Amino acid sequence: MVEEEMEMVEEMEMVEEEMEMVEEEMEMVEEEMEMVEEEMEFVEEEMEMVEEEEEEEMVKEEEEERVGRLVCVLCVGLVHQILERYGTPTSGLRGRALSRPNLPDRLGGQDYIARHYLIPIPPPEKQEGETRKKRKRAQRQCIVCAHSEIRDRVRQLVTTMCKECQLPMCMLCFQIYHVQIKY
Repeated sequence: MVEEEMEMVEEMEMVEEEMEMVEEEMEMVEEEMEMVEEEMEFVEEEMEMVEEEEEEEMVKEEEEERVGRLVCVLCVGLVHQILERYGTPTSGLRGRALSRPNLPDRLGGQDYIARHYLIPIPPPEKQEGETRKKRKRAQRQCIVCAHSEIRDRVRQLVTTMCKECQLPMCMLCFQIYHVQIKY
């Protein structure tokens, strides 16, 4: 019996040791669980930060896209203003000419070469007693140089005029007058 008791005591001690080991393992598992929970919290925080960054990036992209559209609209408006002030746009399309009834005839382009070209201004009528050498050449003020809105006005005396328009113009201003609305 004593032996049995001894065996039982030994078994009890072994069971107690096993219980202690199990308790230690349980504590380790609890510590690991706490660590896993902390890691999960950290991962959740990182996911929230990533979501916030993605939202900020989307907002930034939308803002950049909106700014790009505004810049495009402003550029188109600026181009239209420049073309209104300095000349009409020319289309790269070819084909039948469009009729533009609101433009002056000088800008129409129909029969441009046939009707509009520079000729010398006719000399003034000969006065009595005036010889050919004493007679002055006919000079008048260039209409474009004198009435320019874009560049500095200059009093340019010229000896040529447009045959069709009957207006005095220098060679440089001839094309400007027949192409641009505002000169």
